[in-house]
Amino acid sequence: MSKKKKQNMNPARNMDIDAWRKRKITERTERFFAERDDRFAETHAGDSDGSLFLYLAAKAREMRRMPHPVEIEGGRYIHSRLGDWDALADRLGYPPVRRHATDCRIYRKEYKRQEDLFYAERRRLRAEKEAAKSERRHQKNAEQRARQEANRAKIRPARDAEAGSSAGIPRRQTPGQPGTGTKEDAKKDGPCRSA
Repeated sequence: MSKKKKQNMNPARNMDIDAWRKRKITERTERFFAERDDRFAETHAGDSDGSLFLYLAAKAREMRRMPHPVEIEGGRYIHSRLGDWDALADRLGYPPVRRHATDCRIYRKEYKRQEDLFYAERRRLRAEKEAAKSERRHQKNAEQRARQEANRAKIRPARDAEAGSSAGIPRRQTPGQPGTGTKEDAKKDGPCRSA
């Protein structure tokens, strides 16, 4: 595998990201042409085979060659109704089509449009995901701050009660602690010197 291929691999999923993107864009492009031909089929379902052949002949004259089924609206429907595309080209007096759909200008143009739409959609989805993630983070922080405030509110009254009961009252000292004024403290401090 080449270095470029290795760089485009997602190690977590073991897949080629570029191939995945290309496949998704191709699927979107194919879906566009399928929907276009389905709309044509609904509109022209009652048309005779002769009228469809005349429509195809007009498109071929307009293009001065036999069009690929992708190049004309309803091409796939006409292909399914009238049969072999090469036989139709022979009946119209044109050489058979040897190009692939991806070589057609209309296909490439639609592929580019679908690629732009795909990337715009991916950016939009990424932005929505980031916004949701940010909102969840903000909500979690707000909940955490609320819990901290609630805990502080519980602790404050207890502290205030302790502080209020001992306000202005000296702390009780046990005998033997420095500064209690006991005889032992006087012995430790030594004799008092008068000035």
